[in-house]
Amino acid sequence: MFDTRMKFKGATAQRLKNLYRVIEPKRGATQFRIFASYIDIFKCGALIGFKHKIRSETNDDGDDGAVDDSTAEILTEVVIKESKNLEHIFRMIMLNEDDRNLPLEERINNAFRYDGNEEKSKENLSLFYSYACGGIEILDDWFKDVTTKEDAIEVYKRVLAIDERKESLD
Repeated sequence: MFDTRMKFKGATAQRLKNLYRVIEPKRGATQFRIFASYIDIFKCGALIGFKHKIRSETNDDGDDGAVDDSTAEILTEVVIKESKNLEHIFRMIMLNEDDRNLPLEERINNAFRYDGNEEKSKENLSLFYSYACGGIEILDDWFKDVTTKEDAIEVYKRVLAIDERKESLD
């Protein structure tokens, strides 16, 4: 299921780059990034998007193979290395999503039984990616004004506090 590269275009690609940027780049200092990798942003985005019921377009209008400044890519090796974690997140979302008003049995099928069904698998992966892109949009908004490591830590604390209190970051 998760065994090929992930390529993002347009707004999602730019958001990934924003969230991966180096904060306080100082000569000789250890670089600090909001997220350590694109795959970490994607996994977190899927969870955040699902939690907040926010979906966004994947900006994937065909893969011409080119990677440039308007694209962001997660290499196949990275996707494969993280495939178990991606599958766990995917299955959790498929089991719990209620956007499509599916009965429990169908959600179980989506999570565990339809991997080999090309049509269902494509539909479910599209939903999963839309949650991830929606979550990436949220994360980009939360971290847009971060310029220092301390700023990032404060946002992390607020995000964790939201989970505990079930409140909004805004």
